[in-house]
Amino acid sequence: MRVQERETLYNYNPLEIKRYIAMMKEHGITTIVEMNNFLTNNMYWDHFSSLKSLNTYRKGDRETVSVGVSKEAYRAIISMYQTQDVVNAHLVMEKRI
Repeated sequence: MRVQERETLYNYNPLEIKRYIAMMKEHGITTIVEMNNFLTNNMYWDHFSSLKSLNTYRKGDRETVSVGVSKEAYRAIISMYQTQDVVNAHLVMEKRI
């Protein structure tokens, strides 16, 4: 199954991308998954509302839903900061929240 096509791309605030990366560096976080968990556990997502997405991932027969960054924001983050993310599951759906 492929990621659902959308008519328009997400618009995200470039300053939020910079703050997201700065916070990763400040807290020694090396993966986007860790950072998303950090934001969720500390209730910081309000500071990154233009990046926030409800993502559904599939690994084998199992699907997992979690709050994270949109696909476009993910691409922007990894283009600006070398993370240690390893892709274990495929994004099958995302919804801006």
